[in-house]
Amino acid sequence: MKNRTVIMLIFALSYGIFVSGKAVVGQCSPETLIRGQIDRFIKAECEGNIYIRNEPNLIKFSRESEKVLRENLEYARVYLQASPLIIISSYNIESVKISNNKATVDVSFKQIGVTDNYGFKKRRIVPHLVERTIEQYDLIYEDGKWLIYEPPLPRICKSAMIKYYEEEVARLNKILDSGKASKEQKEFIIREKQTLRELRELNN
Repeated sequence: MKNRTVIMLIFALSYGIFVSGKAVVGQCSPETLIRGQIDRFIKAECEGNIYIRNEPNLIKFSRESEKVLRENLEYARVYLQASPLIIISSYNIESVKISNNKATVDVSFKQIGVTDNYGFKKRRIVPHLVERTIEQYDLIYEDGKWLIYEPPLPRICKSAMIKYYEEEVARLNKILDSGKASKEQKEFIIREKQTLRELRELNN
């Protein structure tokens, strides 16, 4: 009986430590949660995730933007071939400032290129090297989550852009090789190849 009591006591203590430890591990400071949200968003967009801005547990738009979203479901999507964006090679989360249910985060980027226009026909990639530029991200705390409010222009990594255009050019070349490409498709292929060259020429 005594041994059984000792065993149960050890089990109870072990269980208590496990639960307590789990609770401690599960508790994150607001700054840690905010940094996690920002890193998740920037990393996804850097890697070419064109739908990350549609994530309701990560992004919050203004009422005006939400109205546009209801009217046009493609609003929050980033088109790697047409959207205005900035090409980067690296980023770092610098500082977090919290005030009640709002927060601002400064993120530094190494910028290597920008777009000079928008649209599938007009947009071009232009070299623009800035060793360190700071962008501010705003967040708001709603329903137990920190949400990025109205994120700025997309920052896409050079490697992700090159990968996308290499795959696109390979796909289009198959159409060209088939002999079934229209005049518009041939012109489009030329533009895509030009963009790929522009990306490869960007300095890291």
